[in-house]
Amino acid sequence: MSDTQEIRKVLALHWLVVGYVLPGAQAWITEAGGQVVSLHSDPPMIAVAIAFDPAGSWTWSKGRQEYHCGVAFWNTGEVQEASTGITLDYGNADGDSPEFCNVPDNYIILPDEWFNPQTRQIGERPVPVPVDWGDLDDSPY
Repeated sequence: MSDTQEIRKVLALHWLVVGYVLPGAQAWITEAGGQVVSLHSDPPMIAVAIAFDPAGSWTWSKGRQEYHCGVAFWNTGEVQEASTGITLDYGNADGDSPEFCNVPDNYIILPDEWFNPQTRQIGERPVPVPVDWGDLDDSPY
């Protein structure tokens, strides 16, 4: 094979259906070779195809290389795919685990976006309330 020939990856797709995909997440999914297809508007149902290399890939994690293949759904609400580098937040408007909830209430967003479950729109991230630690000088440690 010559240097001028283009080598193309064959990507597989992992499909899931959600109620909302925010614009930033949609752009990242399609840029990585995936698809976002509206299936129904009321109630909202959107098919999301996350692209991945079926051969997998090696990534660095906690100071060592690890082999990953396919799409990983973490109990922290993250969806990760190593070969494309995509990381998304997968959640439910009611705060429950999306795997056990109605599709129209589930959403996919970028980690730096915030979804307001009351309005079901992109919202402003709430300002954290400062914690009063009291008088730490009284601590025996």
